[in-house]
Amino acid sequence: MIYNSLNEMLAGLGVEEIEAEGELNPEYHNCISTEDTDDESKEDIIANIYQKGYMFAESKQVIRPATVSVYKK
Repeated sequence: MIYNSLNEMLAGLGVEEIEAEGELNPEYHNCISTEDTDDESKEDIIANIYQKGYMFAESKQVIRPATVSVYKK
């Protein structure tokens, strides 16, 4: 109940979660480690999400970047 109330309040202030799937974007993601892979198509793709990131929806100003790890060959 508290979680839902907090999410509603943040949405009302124009805050949205940063999408943390797909390719690494240094503007929105903070990479703290790498995961080994043999698949070249996974290079620089997000492997794990350690902490969600948030930004203001209209201005795209980052409040906190998402903390992630990426695949590297």
